[in-house]
Amino acid sequence: MAGNKTSSPERPASRPAWPTRIVQPQTALRCARHRHVDAAVRCDRCQMLWCESCVTRRDEFGAQFWICSCAGRASRLPEPLPTEERTTRQWLVAALAEPLSGTALRLLLVGTVFYGLLDWGVGGATRSALGGIFGMTRASSAAAAHGGASVLFSATGIALFFLVLGYQFAWFLQVVRDRARGRPAFESFPDFSSLHDSVLLPAFQGFAAFAATIGPGLLAMTAGPLPPWIGGAIVIAGFLVLPMALASIASDGSLRGGLDPLRVAEGIRVCGVEYALAALLFVAMGATVSAGAPLFAALGFLGPFARAFVILACSALSANVLGALLSRHESRLRWQAGLPPRA
Repeated sequence: MAGNKTSSPERPASRPAWPTRIVQPQTALRCARHRHVDAAVRCDRCQMLWCESCVTRRDEFGAQFWICSCAGRASRLPEPLPTEERTTRQWLVAALAEPLSGTALRLLLVGTVFYGLLDWGVGGATRSALGGIFGMTRASSAAAAHGGASVLFSATGIALFFLVLGYQFAWFLQVVRDRARGRPAFESFPDFSSLHDSVLLPAFQGFAAFAATIGPGLLAMTAGPLPPWIGGAIVIAGFLVLPMALASIASDGSLRGGLDPLRVAEGIRVCGVEYALAALLFVAMGATVSAGAPLFAALGFLGPFARAFVILACSALSANVLGALLSRHESRLRWQAGLPPRA
């Protein structure tokens, strides 16, 4: 009909691109891309935290996993336990019991046999040579008495000592990292990928962390103008800071994390009294290994195996407690969530 206009269909009201109500995140573990969304997975390759919309889910033989944008495989973050579910005593007892039972204990026994045989074969000559290096007169007299063959044997033992030390520290970092991420921490020793990645790099990280925390106190005691008791106090403080520096190296996967004073300070502040217990345990484990030297020597043939078991057990206990501590406080550690630590 003339004069009538064809009415156009009404357009539906446009919906907002984002919901008007944003759900507040429940933890401090935020997605690296969406800072208002809780993280759901952590990429094993780039170590970044992502929500499920930022990764691709895959199914393989009934098992689900996620692929990050960097092509790495991502693992789901463990559900954080509320602090009221476990008291300090409960989580500490559980962390101490785990390395001495089940698969973990069998792993310790296998390592004890291997390291014990190695110590029995070259351990005595290695310790004598190392003692000679740090005491020049003993080194020269030992070299003169035993001749070139003994020196070569000692040099081989020293090389094996540092290789084993680096690999053992790689295992220590693996236990801390796996326990902090809620994975089984004692399924096996680390895979040997290369001499650099499996031995030299972990050894360098451990030495650098030790030098950064304990070194200033040792320098103050020996070469500094300060009274010796001040240097001793700095050494003690360094020993108490060292466990968090090692835990930060394990979590970050690089030396940068362990030498960042803001990260280390925030970790100590957040974990509080529970970190103090873990640090005292760490120092006690080191003292146990040192104090047991006369007993190991008195045991004769069994001494190297007893020494190997005590060293491995102390390393496993210390690493598991540190990993459990990071897991317990993960929701409050900003650097665990990929955020910069507070100054």
